[in-house]
Amino acid sequence: MDAMSIIEVGGEAVALGSVTGAKRFLKCVENQKPKGNLILAFDTDISGKICTKVISDGLTELGIPFRVISSFLGCHDSNEALCKKRKEAENYERTGNSI
Repeated sequence: MDAMSIIEVGGEAVALGSVTGAKRFLKCVENQKPKGNLILAFDTDISGKICTKVISDGLTELGIPFRVISSFLGCHDSNEALCKKRKEAENYERTGNSI
């Protein structure tokens, strides 16, 4: 739902499904380098923090630029932000920021 929420307000997103998708994601970006900076926006719970660490470390090792979003307008994740603060979420995406 989180990736779909980002797409719904005009962004581009990839859903990993769970922490177990992190290594497969890193293999994909190693084989096909992104054209722009990646934005990591995982949930704010323990699993999300673990996934952020695993992917951040992997992207750094691969030399792929990224930034981490650790706040979703004060919400747990991008889907909650979209549901509770839709106008702010849409504005964030339009201005080039992230939820």
